[in-house]
Amino acid sequence: MLDKELVSGYFYVKRVVEGGPAWAAGITQGDMMMEIDGVDLRETEKEGLPGLVVGPEGTSINVRVLNGSTNQTTSLVIVRSLDTAKVQSSNLAMRLRITLAQSCRPLATSSPAQLAQALRLDVVDALETTSRRVMCGRVTQGGRDGEPVYASVVLLPDFEEGGDPRGVEDLVRARPLSKKTPFPLDLGV
Repeated sequence: MLDKELVSGYFYVKRVVEGGPAWAAGITQGDMMMEIDGVDLRETEKEGLPGLVVGPEGTSINVRVLNGSTNQTTSLVIVRSLDTAKVQSSNLAMRLRITLAQSCRPLATSSPAQLAQALRLDVVDALETTSRRVMCGRVTQGGRDGEPVYASVVLLPDFEEGGDPRGVEDLVRARPLSKKTPFPLDLGV
């Protein structure tokens, strides 16, 4: 997990997964990523990182790292241990449009914020994940009785220490929502 360091412009290594490619190459928490395959990271925004690191299993990237404990600059080779394109997509946020049961219409009309909060807690429980991974957006409904009531839910990746390590796609794939929540939900991905 990398974060842009504002003073130097390089990427600070917040966390290294034990046994992962970066760990195997010798990268440690606190290091500064300076260069990937000849690209100076001071000129790269965080959104541009996937284009530099994503690739097929077995291929490698060359990195230049400033060791956080020794202040020594080192060149390392990271060999991708799995298809990082798949891993990257599983760590992106995902927006879901959830159709709520008609029985939710009165609450959606009188208190949409209360309904959104209740839905958020139910989604957290149903997916057996942390609350920081689920955001509930607007609750909308058609103008007439019988028209659907929708809620926008965003599932986020969890990179926090001790957090839920499952990717966003893995959470959605489980899809236990319609069985566990008091609101009859229909997931529309």
